[in-house]
Amino acid sequence: LTLFTVTNWGPNWTGLQKAAANGHEIASHTVTHTSLSGLSDEKQNTELSNSQAAINSRITNQKCITFAYPYCQTGNYSLVSNYYIAARGCQGYVESSTPSNIYNISSIICGSEGSVKRVSDFNSKAENAARTKGWCVYLLHGIDNDGGYSPLSSDTLRKSLEYLKTNEERFWVSTFANVVKYIKERNSIRVKEIYNSDDTIKVSVTDTLDNNLFNHAVTIRRPLPTNWQNCVVKQNGSEISYKLVQINFSNYVMFNPIPDN
Repeated sequence: LTLFTVTNWGPNWTGLQKAAANGHEIASHTVTHTSLSGLSDEKQNTELSNSQAAINSRITNQKCITFAYPYCQTGNYSLVSNYYIAARGCQGYVESSTPSNIYNISSIICGSEGSVKRVSDFNSKAENAARTKGWCVYLLHGIDNDGGYSPLSSDTLRKSLEYLKTNEERFWVSTFANVVKYIKERNSIRVKEIYNSDDTIKVSVTDTLDNNLFNHAVTIRRPLPTNWQNCVVKQNGSEISYKLVQINFSNYVMFNPIPDN
């Protein structure tokens, strides 16, 4: 879950800190929720920088690195890129494997005012993303008529999440920032085999990104040698999780290393 936060609306910082400790992302939705469209660059810069600074001063275990446009009105992409690695728009479609504009990634409005209202609507969008190997960003505001825009029942949300959990072999659910990190790292990594013997294969996994920011694991699949029945995967001597998969009668090992690690 990513909580795009308007910093001057009196957020529950204690609750947001607890959410961050549980793995959720706290991201920016400006200082005042004003539309960036038509604002001067100076005023846009204030909304972008001050909201990020406010979040970073209160959320201690993560950095604010993504942004959502108020009212779905985009601003100056160049200014946004000075502070954030990606931004969320609301064009209403499932994104491709590599979004065409990382600073205007499509989301789909959910609830009474959106196109996704029922559990079947959520599931249909998720299946579309799986079928097209793309990304689906659900945009939620109000829950159970709490006064928020386009309210959605918590029962509908819960059942849609249960569907994703039941089918977790086909769906990856994560924060907006983690998915963007994955996309950028996947698109920049280099995998090179550096050693191969009867019982050991070594590969290096590198990218060209800032390791202080881009440190998310990527998924790699390699054919398993025909005489190997099983294996163990290690990164720098420590075991990491892996699985053996069969595709078209060929065996592969699939694992998730962190590039440059």
